[in-house]
Amino acid sequence: QGNLYYYKGLAEFYEKDYNESIQTLNNALLYILDDAGLLSGIYEALGKAYHTLAEQESSSIYHSKSDESYEKALEYDPKNIYILNNYSYYLSLRGENLELAKDMIEKCISISIEPNPSFLDTYAWVLFKLNEYDDALKMIRKSIQFGGESAIIFEHYWDILRALGLLEEA
Repeated sequence: QGNLYYYKGLAEFYEKDYNESIQTLNNALLYILDDAGLLSGIYEALGKAYHTLAEQESSSIYHSKSDESYEKALEYDPKNIYILNNYSYYLSLRGENLELAKDMIEKCISISIEPNPSFLDTYAWVLFKLNEYDDALKMIRKSIQFGGESAIIFEHYWDILRALGLLEEA
């Protein structure tokens, strides 16, 4: 039954019913005792749902719950590249625990089989937030080189160029 709650919670998340998703995912935890993969997935989904609510409501309580959920997800699956990337990116957006964010995204990239433009963008953004602009520029260019063409990647590229005073290139 626990995995049914998990899938229901995911569906509610994608339907943007975040509070219901959180309730359903927490119910799933009552039924899962020894499936590390599923537990990691549930906590990852909780982390995303809490993060989304934190962004919508500007609530540090939800940020804290998101962080707790991501940390729990990593306890069950410490090499999950998507959890490492997302948690790192969410911390960088808030400018919090940036050294932890850097460690996680470095681990993510080191265990990734192929270069991932999204992961490279996260790394660039963490470096940017740490005021390591030269290294951030190298990473964002690498992200673009490997197919990163999203608006957010180009926005990050612009921010990095601007921070380096490369206004014409920006």
